Amino acid sequence: MTTAIIIAAGTTAILAAIGWMMRTTRKTDEPGMYLYRCPECGQKVRYSARRAGRDALCPRCRGRWVLPVTQQPLPPVEPTGRAQARRHVVGMRRAV
Repeated sequence: MTTAIIIAAGTTAILAAIGWMMRTTRKTDEPGMYLYRCPECGQKVRYSARRAGRDALCPRCRGRWVLPVTQQPLPPVEPTGRAQARRHVVGMRRAV
């Protein structure tokens, strides 16, 4: 009897965890979700349409910019400024 209760509780916990994961997993093509590439480091950033037009902070390089109001095609990654210099230094460290 105790074993059956433990198995049932474990199964319920696993199913609840799977349901939570499926609910919280977002796709980039959801309506109301936009993609933007940081102009400083090239980091891809996903944001909701409600945040469009507001100030944003890049999670990678801490660069500041305003989120575009409409969905725009993502430009190719071409980091500039301090992010490019940092990549160059990291690449040199690996070569040594």
